[in-house]
This record gives sequence, C-alpha cells and structure tokens, in this order.
Amino acid sequence: MKGTEHFTRTIAEYLNQRAMTDPLFAPNLMKPKKSIEECVTYILNQVQKCWKSRARLTPEGKATLPPENFFILPPLKS
Repeated sequence: MKGTEHFTRTIAEYLNQRAMTDPLFAPNLMKPKKSIEECVTYILNQVQKCWKSRARLTPEGKATLPPENFFILPPLKS
C-alpha cells in the first residue's frame, strides 16, 4: 500500500523531528532495514485493519462506522 507524497513527507518529517528530540528513538530510525515506504505501508495497513474491524454495512450496502466510533468536540469559545 502506498501513501501520497504529502502523507509520506509528513510522516518522515515527524519521525526526523522525533529522532532529534528523543535519543532513545533515534537509533531505531537509523536501522538499515527501516524505510519510510515500509513505515507508511504499516500505518495504512493498520488504519485499513481498524476500519474493517469496525465498519458495518448500511441497508443500502454501503460501509460506514457505527456512531460509537465518533466523538463530538465541545464548541470553541469565541
């Protein structure tokens, strides 16, 4: 599975920033077998697995998430 260029770049920037601020994380990011493509694939596969485990079919046959998977944010104060 492949993400968009923007998504891939965003994840890479986050991981690089995390490596600069977390000395325990940095060595893991530098492992030779790690790649941003594999990271993005892992993230997208986890999202897909989560969606499939929670999605339900409507009477019309469309996949949707049940209401308990949503949350409502309180209104912003002006």
